[in-house]
Amino acid sequence: MTTESATDIETFIQCVLRHHDAGWIYRGVADKGHALVPKIGRSEFKKHYRLDTEKLLLRTFKQRAVRHVSPQPTSELEWLAVGQHHGLPTRLLDWSYSPLVALYFAVLANPSVDAVVYCRHMPRGKNSFDPFKIKTAQKYYPPHISLRIPAQHALFTVEPDPTKPPKVKRLVKIVIPAKAKVKLREQLSLLGYHDESMFPDLDGACKHLSWRLCNSQGA
Repeated sequence: MTTESATDIETFIQCVLRHHDAGWIYRGVADKGHALVPKIGRSEFKKHYRLDTEKLLLRTFKQRAVRHVSPQPTSELEWLAVGQHHGLPTRLLDWSYSPLVALYFAVLANPSVDAVVYCRHMPRGKNSFDPFKIKTAQKYYPPHISLRIPAQHALFTVEPDPTKPPKVKRLVKIVIPAKAKVKLREQLSLLGYHDESMFPDLDGACKHLSWRLCNSQGA
């Protein structure tokens, strides 16, 4: 893994361009101490994790969600994507094709700790597979179940073991110092990467207006 550091937009883009090639995807994490694992593999859930328990969790979610979802998902992957969207612990990990989207999520919270943007190279692969039987990491391109997916240029990765960080040959870690977060968020907002554009609904609009008010940018 290669580690770099960026304190402004220009430096960040230079870091990205030094490594970028077809197949690169990006993930922003507001605390660099967080492991690169999906929600179901993190500490609060890992102690309860078994494959049969994970499958039971998804099956129970489907039973409860079916009356709320239209059209109905047609595969386990689509159901996992719906669950992920609504906060269910799943083996999916969120990524973006856009490094600036990843940077937005990196600087969004935890202003007192360093953040990181992960840059990972993966081949395209297939978009139809059993997420519980894979032997190697896969990309998954979700259907547009939410306006957030196209807005965030979103996709997922799926690992064979969701409780362990992936073994990746081509991985770049761009550290964002805590002291740079506020300025970077202002710069990103100027470029159109903010709560309202990332979450194109009334909640996102209100969050963005609240942020502008608190940062002396008016409404």
